[in-house]
Amino acid sequence: MTLGRTLCRCRRGARELDALLHSHVKAYYEGFSVAQRGTLDQLLACPDPDLLDWFLNRTQPESPSLAVLVNDISQFNRRES
Repeated sequence: MTLGRTLCRCRRGARELDALLHSHVKAYYEGFSVAQRGTLDQLLACPDPDLLDWFLNRTQPESPSLAVLVNDISQFNRRES
């Protein structure tokens, strides 16, 4: 999947998610490994309510790789704020 297509998939129903996902993907996508891109694809396939719960630390993803990515995105956005 290309960067442009991935950025389009980062557009969600909630603006908070748009901001979290878009900035992280734009900064790191080109350096992602095939496995990291696969994990990102899995994340972007998840429903917005699940993503909001994960990013607000209400719950954690069951998948360890998704949990790592959610944590990475959260930390990146804390530094950028």
